Amino acid sequence: RMGSGDVVVINRTTTVAPGTEGQTIVNPASVTDPAINDTNSDNNESQDDVTPSAIADVGVIKELLTPTGLNVGRQATYKLTVYNDGPSTARDVVLVDTLPSALAYVDSRGASCTAAGQVVTCQLGDMDPGDVIAIELDVDVLESGTITNPADVTTTTPDPNPDNDHDQVTD
Repeated sequence: RMGSGDVVVINRTTTVAPGTEGQTIVNPASVTDPAINDTNSDNNESQDDVTPSAIADVGVIKELLTPTGLNVGRQATYKLTVYNDGPSTARDVVLVDTLPSALAYVDSRGASCTAAGQVVTCQLGDMDPGDVIAIELDVDVLESGTITNPADVTTTTPDPNPDNDHDQVTD
């Protein structure tokens, strides 16, 4: 039982439903005690209006599929797996694979990709939480030596974990 002037603080943590980003959520609260003659009922109700924002943890995993590695004069295939770990839809997802001068773009499968010089860009669009897109890139090997091939994924949705937005393969 509360006495006059007592204050009770109740903290409540909640999870909002997917798809509520940008919508105002009204969270009302009220207090009553039928055993008390409340002379000021104007302060018995309050509400908090919140507008959740979206975040989406996108990432990329890159691997060389060609079992013999990179050999001059031969073709090699890289697999790039792009994923959204959520919790929100990732908007306007783009994969960029910047080929080193030792490699030349040939073709791609699994997504619509274009090449401008050494930069291969795949516009993946929106990805829902849990979505995974696997892309294979074929390249010609032009030079020998140690070759490092990086790839990066981006989204217009804020990403709380940028550490998994980049991967690379060295062979």
